[in-house]
Amino acid sequence: MNGQDVAVFRRGDEILAIGNDCPHQGGSLCDGWVEGDIVVCPLHGWEFDVRSGACMTVPGEAVPRYAATVEGTAIYVEEAE
Repeated sequence: MNGQDVAVFRRGDEILAIGNDCPHQGGSLCDGWVEGDIVVCPLHGWEFDVRSGACMTVPGEAVPRYAATVEGTAIYVEEAE
């Protein structure tokens, strides 16, 4: 998305999208693991809410959040409002 990697997660019937790069040291959140609505960065364990992009480990840190829609077999992402 505009040159940024996006991590896409499925929570039931819902598709959620956030920035893929952890702000700590650039770890790929797609390579992390999901616990409920939290994705954990595989490098140092920073935790991010997949709904908001907010970092649960360090207050004030976050990754971008994107609006995701599904049309047929395609997933579209756009900047969240």
